[in-house]
This record gives sequence, C-alpha cells and structure tokens, in this order.
Amino acid sequence: MIWLTWRQHRTTILVTALLLVGMVAFLAIVGGQMHQGAQLLHSSTCERPGGCPDISNAWGDAIGQFHNVTVSLLVVPVLIGVFVGAPLVAREYEQQTYKTAWTQSITRTRWFIVQVVLLFVGVLAVSGILSALVDWADSATQDQRYTTWAFDLSAIVPVSYATFALALGIAAGALLQRTLPAIGVTLAGYLAVRIPITSLLRAHYLPPLTAISDLTNPQNLGGSNGDTDWFLEQGYIQGGHKYPNGITSPSYCPDSLQQHNFTQWNACMKAHGWSLYTIYQPASRFWLFQGIESAIFLGLAAALLALTIWGVRRRLV
Repeated sequence: MIWLTWRQHRTTILVTALLLVGMVAFLAIVGGQMHQGAQLLHSSTCERPGGCPDISNAWGDAIGQFHNVTVSLLVVPVLIGVFVGAPLVAREYEQQTYKTAWTQSITRTRWFIVQVVLLFVGVLAVSGILSALVDWADSATQDQRYTTWAFDLSAIVPVSYATFALALGIAAGALLQRTLPAIGVTLAGYLAVRIPITSLLRAHYLPPLTAISDLTNPQNLGGSNGDTDWFLEQGYIQGGHKYPNGITSPSYCPDSLQQHNFTQWNACMKAHGWSLYTIYQPASRFWLFQGIESAIFLGLAAALLALTIWGVRRRLV
C-alpha cells in the first residue's frame, strides 16, 4: 500500500518537497535577518538618541519581504484539498480502477484508511514545519498576537486548516465520483467555512473585554498588553453611550479649542464626563482561541472522513 500510494502521488509529493525546501530556505534567511535586526535595534547603541536608521530600514525591509511572501501560504490548505484530496477517490471511480483495487485481498476500507493516513502524515508534517518557521520568524516583528502571520499562519491552526481541506477534498471526490466537480466543491466549501470563521466568528469565541481610559491619560487604552491585544472597536463614551465613529466637538468644548490646545480640549471633555473606550480580545487568550478554532476545523474534518468511509464501504463494485 505504501508503494502504491507513492506511485499515485509521487508527482505531487516531489513538487511539494521542492516548494517546501524553497520556503524553508527563504524563512531561514529572512527570519535570521529579522531576528538579527531586532537584536541590534534593542542594543544599547541603537537605543540612544538618533538610533540606527540603516539597521531599522534593513529590518523593516526584511519584515516586508517576510509578509509579502508568506501571505501566499494562506492558499496552501486549499491547494492540498484540491490537488491531493479531491482526486484520491474520484480518480479511482473515473478510471474504473476501484473495480480492481477493491476486489483484492485488501478490503476497500483498509485501502482507504492506509492511503488517507499516509497522506495526512505528509500534510501534517509539511504544515507543521511551515507553521513553526513562520512563528519563529514572526516573533521578531513584535506584531500583535492576532495578525494573519501570528494567528493564521503560526502555532496550531494551520495544521487544522490543512486537515480540514484534505478531508473536504477526499469527501467531495468520494461522493461526487468526478475529479473536476470535486475540485470545485472543495474550493467553494473551504472558502465558505474559512472566511466566515475568520471574519465573523473568531472575534467572539469569548465575549470581548472593554477598557475605559481617561482622556488626559490614554496610554493604557486597550488592556494590559498594549499593541499585542486585538482591538475590535475604539471610540468615545459618555454616560454609557458609545461613539465608535468619532464625535463632533460639543459647544462647551469647541473645535477651536481642540485645534489650538488639544490638551485643554481633552481636559474639557473629561470634565463633562467623556472618556475613551476600547473593546478588545486580550493577548492572553491567544492559545485558547487557537485551540477553539483548531477544534472546529478538526471536528469538521473528522465528520467528513466518517462520511467518506461510510460512502466507500457502501459503494458496490
């Protein structure tokens, strides 16, 4: 079975290996530059007045390269589902090879499980390596914890995305029995699940916190972890009424005062009961959110694989 799996997927495996080597080399080089720049910028020499502009610019360029290249890794899970998962069973139906493969001494269930396990091991290994390297490189950027690079491409969720995409592709191929329709369903299904979870559900895994800050001392606005928290909404508040889109200066604190002396304008607004507020998810919830999102995608993957096994076992030769 191992030899058969290799023969069927050797082109995909070799292409994936080459791309993986290239990405690993890129992350090792650029990530090293990012960490070196961060260390130099925190040295006693660069923390003096005037800093080290050349080092700062080189560090910023390395971060820009890192962001521009690694953002392409967002499509890796769906590519796995489309080019590895969708053809796995669908190709057997299209080429009629299932009539031979499923009537040998190896049962169709064992045939399916062995192939799926081997593919999942490879996919999880690739996803894990890329995730670990992105996490290592991104730690030099000092970005907040919920960015695309720190959350979607690092830690454990990339592995769950790849698992779900592969399971979705396999299920689509087994149920539709045609490769091209299975590819379309895999692409549409992955996006239909991934986008709403990222853009709508993630911010509400747990109720967000609200921080109220004094207008004359707004340094602590947003929680105890500053820029590493995830700011969902910010604005002015008075008497329990929030104004997230800003406000027009009231008559008792006119625009002219704000334009000429912002400090006095803040003091005036404070005296009339105005404050600043931030609704946010704290950085301390990062790993909990990673676990919740991973559980969602792994649960969906398990359900899809169970459905696929049921469909394969009921298929009559």
